[in-house]
Amino acid sequence: MSKRSILSWTAAGAVLVLVVIWCCITGKAYDIIVENRAAEWNGERIAAFEAIEVSIDSSDKRLYLLEDDREVGNAVGRNHTLTIDLLDAQDKPYERLTVPFAIVDLGEKRILNVPLLAAQKASELKREKLATE
Repeated sequence: MSKRSILSWTAAGAVLVLVVIWCCITGKAYDIIVENRAAEWNGERIAAFEAIEVSIDSSDKRLYLLEDDREVGNAVGRNHTLTIDLLDAQDKPYERLTVPFAIVDLGEKRILNVPLLAAQKASELKREKLATE
């Protein structure tokens, strides 16, 4: 093999390794504990929502959470959007909240407290009233 051939194969191998590393970092799937529990933040008590339905990145898998409930959701990648539907007494959504979050913000145990996230990201929170029948 010539030096040029060895250099070409080395460069191709390095590019392949970089692509694999990039794919592993950006495409990694995470299991996240999603909870609807009261929390403390800045010395203030944040109350849990009475009943909500949440999805991560507009996923088909929607999590129904009553006050003090926990469920496991999953997300692929680093940055995400949480969609929170507030439910009335008949479990019909009347308001939709959308809030961005990142995996690194959740800590090592990857626990996402929905009321706390909504309070912390209030400036980025989008509200949408839903039509009720």
